[in-house]
Amino acid sequence: MRFVRIDAIKEGMINAKPLLGNNGEILLHSGVVLREPYIIKLKEMGYPGIYIQDSLSEDISVQDLIDQNLRFECIKSIKDVYTHISKVKVINSKIVEKLRKLLDEVIECVLSNDELL
Repeated sequence: MRFVRIDAIKEGMINAKPLLGNNGEILLHSGVVLREPYIIKLKEMGYPGIYIQDSLSEDISVQDLIDQNLRFECIKSIKDVYTHISKVKVINSKIVEKLRKLLDEVIECVLSNDELL
């Protein structure tokens, strides 16, 4: 698999990794053949690019830096914090502690990735 910029994505390419939406829902499963409406929607949603399967990169495997569940939890928590701060204009200690714990998990995930190091 290889990463291809969204501008270079063509109809008929095959999606290599599940694409998640803002709320963690799967928008496109891996193995889906891309059609023009999918490509247009991905551009509208601001995706910089996607991983595709092709003969040039069939032996290449890309490992995620952090676990997909942790990534989703971080995205959700940051959205919740933004919504909370937008309403009350104050950051309380519970929010700060929750973000600190998530950040510690992300750091631990990165540091424990032997291939990355």
